[in-house]
Amino acid sequence: MIEEVQLLIEARKLYADESGKVSLQKGVEYITHKGGSEDAYTHYGCKSWQDLAAKTGLFSVERQKNPCSGRWEHFYRLGAKIPL
Repeated sequence: MIEEVQLLIEARKLYADESGKVSLQKGVEYITHKGGSEDAYTHYGCKSWQDLAAKTGLFSVERQKNPCSGRWEHFYRLGAKIPL
């Protein structure tokens, strides 16, 4: 398993909400805090962190609109893939 995926799993232990969902932004912040690159996903032929998380088959990836900012946010949790 690649280091970035292992770090996403570690971040889940720290940042998951009661349903097990984690902000992908928080997961990426954790990866960079641990010395990883913000664009490490490109080293694996992926276009984004969402793409990397989904392609592993380990995570489901969800997209939700933040009601305050109106911006789309991505979340992940361990489990089967869900199409974006």
